Amino acid sequence: MNKETLKRHADNPNFISGIYNYCDRWCERCAFTLRCMNYAISEEEFSDPDSKDIDNPAFTEKILETLKVSSEMLTEMAEENNIDLNSIDEDTHEQERKSERETAEDNPCSREAKKYISFVKEWFESSEQLFIEKQE
Repeated sequence: MNKETLKRHADNPNFISGIYNYCDRWCERCAFTLRCMNYAISEEEFSDPDSKDIDNPAFTEKILETLKVSSEMLTEMAEENNIDLNSIDEDTHEQERKSERETAEDNPCSREAKKYISFVKEWFESSEQLFIEKQE
């Protein structure tokens, strides 16, 4: 695979943006294969049966090639946006994530969701015998 192929697929308006993020790789049962960039690339890049065999070196070569192209593109995009990928401060990032999590947990919707979870758990526990009887 090369960057041009990946960019061509990414620019295709027929693909549903990000649908592959919900992929379970059960393409033969999926109704969205014609709208999936991941499927199109897989069909194009892994059309050779050897490249689909996990025990064949051709498979590993294709995966490494894909990762290399993706890494190069990520680096290019970071440079275009003046982002230094080597200067990410892990401690600052971790503190930001912790702060975001605390804010989310303090949200009224989160608090109510946790109450609901607790109520449902209690109900399941108190209704255990009912489920056992229904099962039998």
